[in-house]
Amino acid sequence: MAQPLTDELLKQITEELNPFQKMLGMRIVELEKGRAVMVIPYQSFLLGDIWRPALHGGVLSALLDSATGVAALSTVESAEERLSTLDLHIDYLAPGRAEDLYCTAEVIRRGKSSILVHGRVHHAAANSDVALGRAVFHLKRPQTTG
Repeated sequence: MAQPLTDELLKQITEELNPFQKMLGMRIVELEKGRAVMVIPYQSFLLGDIWRPALHGGVLSALLDSATGVAALSTVESAEERLSTLDLHIDYLAPGRAEDLYCTAEVIRRGKSSILVHGRVHHAAANSDVALGRAVFHLKRPQTTG
């Protein structure tokens, strides 16, 4: 019998078991079916431009990829289902400031084998969009016998 992918298990996978996300300090702030909000707490090693200072663009795209992936995973039925990123598009709008960075991600469409998710990378303050993006994930279900 397939194990359900609970919110608690998804948080554990994201925050504790994934080494890259753990290194960046990524945390899930909000989670519901088809929607996730994640944060990367500010750390000085995240800077890409030390004179401005501004966060590295790769940090923004990593957060976008992770948050959209979590939003997509929140719609699967079992922990045995797997996602892989097919496409990730990001439009950088403003430099990321030296402060906590958030991404709000929402599933736009879920098909049989793909999931489209939009994401907004921002700081906590209102009207602080840093980037907008979208991700398409391939959904692979476990083989069933029967």
